[in-house]
Amino acid sequence: MPTDAPTPPTDAERFELELEFVQALANPAYAHFLAVEGFLDDDRLIQFIHHLQYFERPEYARYVLYPHALAFRRALTSRRFRRAMANPRFARRCAETQRATWARGPGRGARDVDA
Repeated sequence: MPTDAPTPPTDAERFELELEFVQALANPAYAHFLAVEGFLDDDRLIQFIHHLQYFERPEYARYVLYPHALAFRRALTSRRFRRAMANPRFARRCAETQRATWARGPGRGARDVDA
C-alpha cells in the first residue's frame, strides 16, 4: 500500500531551509508580519528560533549573507521585542535603523536591534 507521507529532508536540505529562514529574519517587514499574524506567539516557533542559535557559531555564520539576520534572531528570543515588532511604527524604525547602518558602510559600528 503506497503512502503519501512526505520524505523527511536530508541534513543538507534541512540546513538550507534553516539558513533561508534565519536570513529572512533580517527583514523587519517579515518579522512584523510574523508578529501581527500571531506566529511569534507560538512556542514552537520560538523554540525553533532558539534552535537557530547555532548560526552564531563561526562555522555556520559564514553562510549567513545578512548579518542583521543574526541580530534579529537574537532579538526575537525576547518576548518584549516580539511584542514590539507587532507595532508598525517600531517595525519601520527597525527598518530605518537598518538602512542607516547600511549607509554607514561595513565596519562602521552596526548595533544590535533592541526594543
